[in-house]
Amino acid sequence: MAATPVREALDSAVIALTAAGVDTPRLDAEVLLAHALGVDRARLVIDRDAPVEGPAIRTFQTAVRRRAVEREPVAYITGVRGFRHLDLHVDARVLVPRPETETLVEAALELPQGTRVVDVGTGERAEKIRTYNYGERRVTDHRIKLTVHNLDQVLEGELDELTAGLAADEKRRRLQAQTAA
Repeated sequence: MAATPVREALDSAVIALTAAGVDTPRLDAEVLLAHALGVDRARLVIDRDAPVEGPAIRTFQTAVRRRAVEREPVAYITGVRGFRHLDLHVDARVLVPRPETETLVEAALELPQGTRVVDVGTGERAEKIRTYNYGERRVTDHRIKLTVHNLDQVLEGELDELTAGLAADEKRRRLQAQTAA
């Protein structure tokens, strides 16, 4: 196959993605082409006449087809989704973090120190990400063992008894780990 300039490859992909009703055709085309070429999106802007050639052509065409025809999320195609300062490796087995989630995290980080946040209905992977990034500033359903029996307490903000139990469990785990070592 003959080489195609970045500009033309992007224009063709934007037309196809727009015709398919994709919400963000330019962004998606840029992310997919950057992925196919193994460069960042800035490189596409800087060097619009760079050739797209060899295996990158087929990789890009396949990615655009997957996005336009199969409506596969860009993150599944590239295998990566940025979330704040993290690059999360994703595939069809996980839900892709939504932009609204990032906005919610930013708002939560602005809360005064000591504010308790109840994070209900989250998955285990999300739990690990939040634990890594936000430590003890929030309480999750995994950590308080949310059940039908204590849901009313949680919704009414009565977390002292639940978090005291959580602290006791954590202390017990640490002692067991020290004893085992």
